[in-house]
Amino acid sequence: MKSAFRSLAIIISISLLGYFELSNAAENHMEECIEESIEEYKEVICQYTDSRIDAMHACIADIMKSYKQMQTSNLCSKIPDPIKTSFDLLEMFYESPTCEIKQILREMRSTLCEMENIIETSEIEEICIDKIKYAHSVIRTIGEDISELIQFYIILDININRMQEFIMQGSLGYK
Repeated sequence: MKSAFRSLAIIISISLLGYFELSNAAENHMEECIEESIEEYKEVICQYTDSRIDAMHACIADIMKSYKQMQTSNLCSKIPDPIKTSFDLLEMFYESPTCEIKQILREMRSTLCEMENIIETSEIEEICIDKIKYAHSVIRTIGEDISELIQFYIILDININRMQEFIMQGSLGYK
């Protein structure tokens, strides 16, 4: 009977040890992934600088001006619906204050740096595991926000290109 309990205790101990080692390995892997994500997110956020946002805003202003000139000079007899939709989207972006977009990006950069500091500090000192989990959670959220930001700018780029092509064709006399 003692032998059976002892065998069971050994099996449970080995299982728990394996579980904890697996858990530690998973946690270490998660930390490595988070560290890689931080670098990737920082790289992406750095691409969306204030000057890039201002340049896009200026480009959209030029497109809107050219498009309105085309409309008033009747260079194009019929404007396709996708072009109207693109113009509406660009106009909406143009009318939104760029200072808000810049502020959101600054906050994302700042928060990302704070979370990175928490993780780096946790490697040196013993920090509450909840604080580390919180940092990982915030970093994942920032990653989702960055993904949405990239999608937004891809959509803007597509619509800018569509409008530029249409304006060029209109100025060349294609109707």
